[in-house]
Amino acid sequence: MSTPAQEKLASLLTGISAIPITPFNDEGAVDFDELSKVVRRMTDADIELIVACGNTAEYSSLTQAEILGVTATIIDAARDASTLVGVGGDIRTAIEVIERAVGLGAAGFMFHAPSHAYVSDTGMIDYYTALAEAASLPVVLYVRGHELSRAVLERIVTIENVVAIKYARRDLMGFARLVEDFGSQVVPVCGLAESWAPFFWLAGGRGFTSGLVNVAPGLSVKLLNALTAGDYATARQLWLLIKPFEQIRERNSDALNVPAVKEAMRQRGYLQNAYVRPPISGLTAEESAELAAAISAWDVTGE
Repeated sequence: MSTPAQEKLASLLTGISAIPITPFNDEGAVDFDELSKVVRRMTDADIELIVACGNTAEYSSLTQAEILGVTATIIDAARDASTLVGVGGDIRTAIEVIERAVGLGAAGFMFHAPSHAYVSDTGMIDYYTALAEAASLPVVLYVRGHELSRAVLERIVTIENVVAIKYARRDLMGFARLVEDFGSQVVPVCGLAESWAPFFWLAGGRGFTSGLVNVAPGLSVKLLNALTAGDYATARQLWLLIKPFEQIRERNSDALNVPAVKEAMRQRGYLQNAYVRPPISGLTAEESAELAAAISAWDVTGE
């Protein structure tokens, strides 16, 4: 039987999972004051679920101390919104972060896809089971890169506190199979943001992740409302407006995913600088100009 916490998070996941970037100052350190402002712009737009330490937050470039600092800052800035905390890496470190984040007031956890070079079905089940048991709170699996086998999924969805699967593979038919096989047990969430959300929605998905919310949260909310209402004509208009921005983010195997968001924020005056940590790199002057042209179309919407 689901707990109230699980039911609440499952409901929130049918909306927007907002993933804040991690701002850095001129010395390259995390700027926690700027991060608070980023989160509050999202909650001011009535977004109710914030994901701390997602990939758009440059999670893999943060130290454990920074991960905990980012988590604490986001939970505090989110106020009445709920915070889902991304965790991953080795089991011991992940459990340490989970235990600290529970004390900070996390609403649940998102398990990053393991980046280990060698994995097995049994190993994946053991990994996710250990983290879920440590979490006690509701958890979400993040499927990206490596496709989870049916055997793994069949076992994982039976874990009591697993409430959703965030699917971030460009495989619409694979997502449709996930919905058909397991959609009655977990919430199937589009993990590929606004550019894929309408298609995943028609395949039975509910909710989507968003990096766009850092720049134009109103557009994300309008798209969600259109999809929820079944107003696909409006959804398509919004999708066409958003698509050029998202296509820049997806370029070069997603190499511009984070820097495009940060540069758009800088151009809009929401961020002091667009610094990203290696191995990510910033936009070229030509890419920045292309980005400026893409987001200028939003001016008519007030974003």
